[in-house]
Amino acid sequence: MFSDYQHQYADALIDMAAMIKAGTLRSHVSVYKGIETTPQAFSDMMAGKNLGKCMVELLG
Repeated sequence: MFSDYQHQYADALIDMAAMIKAGTLRSHVSVYKGIETTPQAFSDMMAGKNLGKCMVELLG
């Protein structure tokens, strides 16, 4: 729960701001290409195989 770490919030903001400024804060994204990959993307997401965002790119 977020409230369990509320006492660390101010320090976390300082640390994260420094990481953003330095360009070292990164986000993980899993991209599946094509509508036909949607079932696999959903299955992987529900099984916890992805870190961060799970996206399906629709090709046109």
